[in-house]
Amino acid sequence: MNRKQLKILLAFLIVLCISIVILVLVSKNSKKSSTGPEEKAEEEYILPEQFRKINEIVIETKTDRFNFLKSFDKWTNKDDAGFPVDNEKVNMLGNMLSNMKKLREIKDYAELADFKLDAPAMTITVGNEADSYKVLFSDYTGNDNVFYVLADDSVYLTDSAVYKFAKYSLLDYCFIPENPDFTPGSVRTITVEVKGGNTIELVPGEKKASEGDAGEWYYYVSSDGEGFNDKKLCDQGDINVFFNYLTELSYNRVIEYDPSDERRDFYGIKEPAATVTVQFHGITNVTQVTDAGQRVDQMLDADFTFKFLIGNEIKESDGEYFITDTCIDSVASENLYDGNNCVFATNSYYAKFFINLTRDSLNGVASSKN
Repeated sequence: MNRKQLKILLAFLIVLCISIVILVLVSKNSKKSSTGPEEKAEEEYILPEQFRKINEIVIETKTDRFNFLKSFDKWTNKDDAGFPVDNEKVNMLGNMLSNMKKLREIKDYAELADFKLDAPAMTITVGNEADSYKVLFSDYTGNDNVFYVLADDSVYLTDSAVYKFAKYSLLDYCFIPENPDFTPGSVRTITVEVKGGNTIELVPGEKKASEGDAGEWYYYVSSDGEGFNDKKLCDQGDINVFFNYLTELSYNRVIEYDPSDERRDFYGIKEPAATVTVQFHGITNVTQVTDAGQRVDQMLDADFTFKFLIGNEIKESDGEYFITDTCIDSVASENLYDGNNCVFATNSYYAKFFINLTRDSLNGVASSKN
């Protein structure tokens, strides 16, 4: 190999070495840039990673304290297992807590009182299976509708969503039952008892329901001594109206859970103005826990007895009545229709229809009033 060839080979080796060094540096920088955002993403959450899978939430405000515990994907009130927890709402709260961001850390301050965190408006403690983590919320807002929080002895600004969602009372996490789908074809009997008035029984006839038509229904007034053999055909327009009121009745909000006898008397549901009992057939979900601790859901046919009791008019409300309900079924499921010993508010538009029900409401005599 002559001197010229040697120089060419040496130059090639130098270029090759420089290329290798450049490739190594680029690879390191690329790896660093790819992991950087992940590390930053983990740090930007207020809850540490190990607490972002939440099994327990304790909320403390200046007036209330309640504790939700999760087991088999179901939330319960740790202080009262009978309380009907709205699982969807608590799941939403858990997700909001897990995704709560550190918008900015406040380092330059004299004392926590500067942000009203010395006496926080709300404290939320989240727990996993091994430990817990506490976040203190101030009701002192910063710019752009953000709130101050204290976590791990550090003050941060965060979005207001969690504070505004979580600061409600326990009743705001109460499950409001669904109104059964009273398809005329599934209903077996209906009884309406009016306080100081009539008890009216309704039973289906041969003609089945169709679109916008409740089908053939008969009524008799048992409080007048009438029986099944005394039944009379309902006016078609009247029975259609009746089912419209029955299916559209709904609850606006929860008034109280597990009221005392004195409170039930105040609401008027101890001696209700009207009691409506509906026997119907439907489907319900039955959950069983296996020996291995797994939850197994099964959909079953069931016969239901649904009863709602309409009480007094809510004086401080515009157009509402107190109402409560019970629902049991033949397979002893936790059906979605039971009121779980709660008192609700309903629109007077529906309440008054049942309170004022008479035979004239079903036989065409009072049709012009509907």
